[in-house]
Amino acid sequence: MSKDESGAPLISMGKLIKDLEQMSQAGIVMVLAARLEQSLEWILEGNMVPMPKEVRGKLFEGYGPLHSFSAKIDLCFAFGHITKDQRKTLLYIKAIRNFFAHSDDIVHFEHEDFQSSTKLKANPLKVNEQTYRASVKALAGELQQEINKAFLIKAVRYHKTKEANAR
Repeated sequence: MSKDESGAPLISMGKLIKDLEQMSQAGIVMVLAARLEQSLEWILEGNMVPMPKEVRGKLFEGYGPLHSFSAKIDLCFAFGHITKDQRKTLLYIKAIRNFFAHSDDIVHFEHEDFQSSTKLKANPLKVNEQTYRASVKALAGELQQEINKAFLIKAVRYHKTKEANAR
């Protein structure tokens, strides 16, 4: 993964989306949603104090309070890292991901069950794969700014801790 000058990971959604051409629509939905979820995790972790891996694991893994996509979305919103509209888009993306992940059939955007799902009735991203991809790509670009800020905060904290320990 490439990084910017602050060390923050760069979300290269355009390249990722192009690389996904060989995947099924379900695979594309899952991978893109996972990348956005990882972005939220980077934003949250970058704004936290340095912590041992054990503590990080208790928060983000297994049954930890920040393990779910929903929890990451809500906490990023609660701390002002994402806007109300970004939260709404992330929830639409999560709903589509969940439909694809938990369907008994191999579904796609044109699948009758997908288009008629009451859970997705008001979801504007269910129109087609291109709409979904465009929304993910736009949101990834917006989240990149928050990732950059989080990694800058993390770098400053790291250097302050290093200076304090050197004294």
